Amino acid sequence: LGIIDIEFLDFWDAWSELVEQQEPGLLARCPVVRTPGKDENGGRHVYFRCPEAAPASRKLARITKESAAIRTGDKGKTTAIEIKGEGGQVLAPGCPAICHESRRLYQHIAGPPITEPPALTVDDARVFINAARALNGNDEKIRVETGPKDESCLRPGDDFNRRATWNE
Repeated sequence: LGIIDIEFLDFWDAWSELVEQQEPGLLARCPVVRTPGKDENGGRHVYFRCPEAAPASRKLARITKESAAIRTGDKGKTTAIEIKGEGGQVLAPGCPAICHESRRLYQHIAGPPITEPPALTVDDARVFINAARALNGNDEKIRVETGPKDESCLRPGDDFNRRATWNE
């Protein structure tokens, strides 16, 4: 399971436009949840599965400390987009308002239920990740993911996950 976690509505607008340009219709297949985000406009979660290679949790785009101070009042809140996957967690629709510091709720707003995320190919997941990285507004360099050229380039854990079952 992978979840693209977008903290600001303007980043959602730009990211979803990039995804649609690169792979029309891809985003429409995925559950989308309105999140409290880091400001009153909220953010978005996009749910998907990638059976070929489990996504790892990591930051994908940041804003500058100055921008964070203006947007959120806290110059330390610089994450704009991240992926939550292996080793990560998110709140979801159904959790009480008290779960988020803003007391705002998570709401499913588009696509199939979050319990039915589509299985994407590695290339489709890469469209999501690279569109997010293209929006990095921080001076930090964020590596663009090109992925393996062939099966022999998979990380050992990815290879194992592709071939093994839970029972094994």
